[in-house]
Order: sequence, then C-alpha cells, then structure tokens
Amino acid sequence: DERVEQPEVKAALRENTEGAIAKGIFGVPTFVADGNVFWGADATGMLTDYLDDPGMFDSGEFARVSELPQAASRKPAVTAGD
Repeated sequence: DERVEQPEVKAALRENTEGAIAKGIFGVPTFVADGNVFWGADATGMLTDYLDDPGMFDSGEFARVSELPQAASRKPAVTAGD
C-alpha cells in the first residue's frame, strides 16, 4: 500500500512508537486501559475482564501482588539523540 510511504503516515508511526517506548511498551500486542498495561496475546482475556470490571485489580490476589517489590526492570530505551 502506497500510503505507508506518505510522510504524514511515517511521522505518525514515529510519534506513536516514541510514545509507546516512553510508556515502557516493548512488544505487541500491547493495550493500555486506565494506565494499566496488558502485554501479549495471552493477556487479551485479562484486558476484556478488566474492561468488564475495572475494580478487579483493587481486591483479592490482584491487590496483594501489586504490593510486592519489583523483581526486575527494563533499562530505558536509547534514542537517536542520546
């Protein structure tokens, strides 16, 4: 499709990619709902459950594990200007 060669399409892709990197997104598919990141095809069901009941993360096991310390984190992405 010749649309992918249009400068405005390339600019939009670049802007969306930079925004995703800034939010810590590093793979596809990735969905963000209310600031919660759902990453991977296996998380799609969890996303739809969350959309049906946004309070699901506020109680029970979800609440408990959200208080656990972070075991690892990704290094910030290096951009062309760095």
